[in-house]
Amino acid sequence: MILSWGSLKPSKTLFFGIGALMVFFFFVLAGQANAATYTVNSTEDSTDGICDSVFVDETTDCTLREAIENSNTNIGNDTIVFMIDDSLEIDDGQWTINIASSLPTVSDQITITGASAWDTENDRPGIKLYESSGSTNAFHFISGSEGSKLHAIEIQGFRRGVVTYTDDITIGTDCDLSNDAIERNVIYESGMQDILLQGASGRIKGNYIGVQADGITIESRGAGAAIFVWLSEADNNIIGFEEGTSATCDPALQRNVIGGAASIKNGVELASDAGTILAGDANLAPSQNQITGNYIGVGADGVTPISTGTNGVFLRHGAALNTVGTNGNGIDDGYEGNVIGGWRDGV
Repeated sequence: MILSWGSLKPSKTLFFGIGALMVFFFFVLAGQANAATYTVNSTEDSTDGICDSVFVDETTDCTLREAIENSNTNIGNDTIVFMIDDSLEIDDGQWTINIASSLPTVSDQITITGASAWDTENDRPGIKLYESSGSTNAFHFISGSEGSKLHAIEIQGFRRGVVTYTDDITIGTDCDLSNDAIERNVIYESGMQDILLQGASGRIKGNYIGVQADGITIESRGAGAAIFVWLSEADNNIIGFEEGTSATCDPALQRNVIGGAASIKNGVELASDAGTILAGDANLAPSQNQITGNYIGVGADGVTPISTGTNGVFLRHGAALNTVGTNGNGIDDGYEGNVIGGWRDGV
């Protein structure tokens, strides 16, 4: 058989398909190539816009502020890690960064992790952020930062420890089988809320919130709520154990320990901004959220009271179709119950 070029001529469809495939792989590889790791090597809170990879002094360094600034301008799934010289330790096994003003908002996907600096001897984060006035926010995730993660940071004294305005943010362990046991955040003594999810959905797993790093020492001050889920778009959040994961991620590592010192503080609060809504309406308030497998008002030992607040779980202004405890569907039901105590009202 003799074949002419005409019988083998590629079709326009073939050229189009190959072209589209090449463009797709270009963008995938470009995104991977641009992903960067920034190493914080200083306890300073200054910025000259440059994240210096080798620490020399307080002017030639990489601060957390500089790392976030650089990550925001670099397109890709970046990572911020911490490697600070022992001479800069303030407390045994822990480095404290005193934050003078609000950190830059996070506007690109990033993983911020202090796992490599974990204080093994005291079983706590080795990196601590401190702000004494309660007037600024620590971490603030906005549109563009979807898929971001925050691991192994102690956050004390801010107006809010973590604020998310966008979806798919993981606070605490991500259950990816890497460092899951040392990804706990500790967030307490906030002026308003320790964590605010405003019109956003994500995961809050395995943290100490409204209680100090040992999991049993009650915070010295507090207000608002340990976790506040607000507005109608704040749906499908997982707070605590995630159903169907018991075989691959220890339920105890997913448990949040939630406390509160102020008499007006709530543990977990879900609400809309429509204060006149009295009957539950899932279209107007947070819905389909899961609050499961947590200690709320009870310390990490499962016994010690860590709350003097008002409500362990507070659903108001239309919050409906949310699950507190097991859903009874036969999947991991034994891990889904919360232990709630020490509040004026449990739920």
